[in-house]
Amino acid sequence: MNYSFTFLDASLPIGDSLEIMNNNSLILDEWLNSIELSATNYWKPVTEFYNNLYLEFNSNIDFANSNLDNWNLCSTLVENNSSKWIQPITLFYPYISYESVSFDDVLSWVRKNYQVYSSINQKVFYVENQILTVFCLIKQKIIRANETRTGNIGNSLYDYTTCSTADSKVCNQCSISFSGSVNCGKSNFSCGGKKVCQVCAPYPCAFTDPLANQTVKSYNPYIKATLKYDYIDEYESNLISYSFRIKDCNWQEANTLSIRV
Repeated sequence: MNYSFTFLDASLPIGDSLEIMNNNSLILDEWLNSIELSATNYWKPVTEFYNNLYLEFNSNIDFANSNLDNWNLCSTLVENNSSKWIQPITLFYPYISYESVSFDDVLSWVRKNYQVYSSINQKVFYVENQILTVFCLIKQKIIRANETRTGNIGNSLYDYTTCSTADSKVCNQCSISFSGSVNCGKSNFSCGGKKVCQVCAPYPCAFTDPLANQTVKSYNPYIKATLKYDYIDEYESNLISYSFRIKDCNWQEANTLSIRV
């Protein structure tokens, strides 16, 4: 309800302002009745409720004040040990080293890839005292063999053979033919014939020795090998772990453990 009063004009005669004053009085009466109704129906039950229970409320307040140190101690204990109810995070360092892995390298890798807090969206990813363990594989090299073998007479890296030849004889078949006529008095007689023969001659045969650059009847070509080989054994001899704990919203060193495998 809108309780609006009408102001009196100072120039208005008192007899003409009677209606306005009566109307303002009626509105004021309704307003007071409304306040009384609200106080009776709404505020009185609340007042009675607190009057009936104020002793109990005061007792609870006194109890809370007297045990305030215990509540703070409990809150601090839960806050400091909250991460003990969280499983530790276990990771393997992705880079294998042949000597060792420095703590600073692993710490930089952890802080880069597992950020505790994002300044972009103000989001926290890990709670205080969260533990993270990183295992690092360490490789070692052992030279099992490093030898050079040269082929010589009598071992498997050397072999030879003998090449030889000899002079030969070359023969060719040939024939001699002849013909003619003889005048004997009054008559002519034809004559002729053929003779078959074999003509042979020696034919020389030889090799050119590539090493001596000479013409020979026999020489021994060979093959000789030189073998170099090495064998390196690589294996993971150590498994080193670095443990980190979140302190002051950043990864810090917790402890270091070395496991021999």
